[in-house]
Amino acid sequence: MKTKLPLLLSFLAFHLVIGMSVYAQSDMQNTAEMQASAKIVWDLELEGVQDLVFDQIEAGTIKEIDVDGSVLGQEATGNEQIGIFRVQTKEAINFQFTDLPTYMVNEQGFRLPITFMAAWGENRQGADVTRLDPNLPISIPADEDRDYVYLFLGASVNPSEDQAEGDYAIELRISVVYGS
Repeated sequence: MKTKLPLLLSFLAFHLVIGMSVYAQSDMQNTAEMQASAKIVWDLELEGVQDLVFDQIEAGTIKEIDVDGSVLGQEATGNEQIGIFRVQTKEAINFQFTDLPTYMVNEQGFRLPITFMAAWGENRQGADVTRLDPNLPISIPADEDRDYVYLFLGASVNPSEDQAEGDYAIELRISVVYGS
């Protein structure tokens, strides 16, 4: 019996340890924590407040409406104006002009080449603007002291010597989102 007792004790000790081990594992508990956060912002108001207008253009001569409102390349008629979008926000914003065209089109489908320039500022008159590339996404930082951000769009048209007469037009779009 001497030989079986140590074997029996070993067997019972083994099951006792396994039983305790299983019991201890069933009482283990893992926890983790995380936070949820949110920032309340007012509605983003975006509007086109002034159309980009070239007025009359002479065939064969480049005409440019700069983001500061100056007219280059041809004599100004006095009816030219830069395009202006207004965004009401104190928050940081990211924006991008969407699919800027490379030409304007008249009623008969003739094309007039156009390239764009852009700037932003906090003053509608265009004082203290920051010039930027309108083909790239742009970020504007938050500022609790401002009410509006103005996005200025100027352009240059390059009519050929035999450019077809007529009224040329295009629609311009912009996408603006809150960002940080």
